[in-house]
Amino acid sequence: MMHAALVLAALFASAEATAPPGTVTFQHAAPTVGTVDQLSDTLEIGMTMNGSVEGATVVSFTMKSTTTKKYTETIVAWGESDRAVDIHWTEAREVETGDTPEGPIDQTTAAVTEGKSYRATWTEGATVVFTNPDGSTPPAEETAWLAEEYEAPGTDSKFSDMVGDAPVAIGADLGSDKQLLEAVFDMDAAQGEMAIRTLKLDRVEVVDGERCAVILGTFDLTKPQAGANMTATMEIEGFVRLKDSVAVGLTMKGPMTLQGSKEVQPGVVIVLDGSGTVAGTKVRSKAAAGKAAE
Repeated sequence: MMHAALVLAALFASAEATAPPGTVTFQHAAPTVGTVDQLSDTLEIGMTMNGSVEGATVVSFTMKSTTTKKYTETIVAWGESDRAVDIHWTEAREVETGDTPEGPIDQTTAAVTEGKSYRATWTEGATVVFTNPDGSTPPAEETAWLAEEYEAPGTDSKFSDMVGDAPVAIGADLGSDKQLLEAVFDMDAAQGEMAIRTLKLDRVEVVDGERCAVILGTFDLTKPQAGANMTATMEIEGFVRLKDSVAVGLTMKGPMTLQGSKEVQPGVVIVLDGSGTVAGTKVRSKAAAGKAAE
């Protein structure tokens, strides 16, 4: 089995190496048991908000929110119909600062999972099941948080599934399928409704010693929020590892606005008008290599 695994690896490397000039091929490869990845995800939103009644400004304030999630994944089992991954959340928190009409804000809220470990188990046809290291079931609050933040265990070759195994030209237009962002780069659909403007394969770079395709794009983001509507135009730069089609990095940034109205008391409507910026980063790096099956 070890010899067969080495032969397959050589074939994959050969396929990438012999792709026509000016093109790349996205390979499909499953992670090996024992692989440990470190992941970080940061989202920062800064905004200045004005509120007015009948054209006169009655309130003005600034807010900044930074959400940080850092964790490790260890591949325990990986098959076509069943998978298991151990997760340890080293950090999962939101920091809010600002100067509001009620006074200054400076608060940190840690998620119920921060500092804790879990096993995520997936079986074909079923949802992901989370357990504590001892096999017991976590409290409902923790399970709900995990189900929202951790959709599927481990990494998968989602990019090759979507673009196919044919060579893709450098500079190629990748279309407007938002699933490339939502699935491949693990962008939470709860962040809002996305409409792709541009998405292309820009170039190839080496990241952590591995050749990666660099994806550039822009998209519009809209999301209703408590009587207002948030809109943003985002620029992104994503990195997809060619040998297994796994996303290993993403940066995004852009301006945002928040506009709407709210009735604060009978007959009195406050008009909200805010502007600011959104910036986010996602990084996946390998902490330990797995071992191929023998």
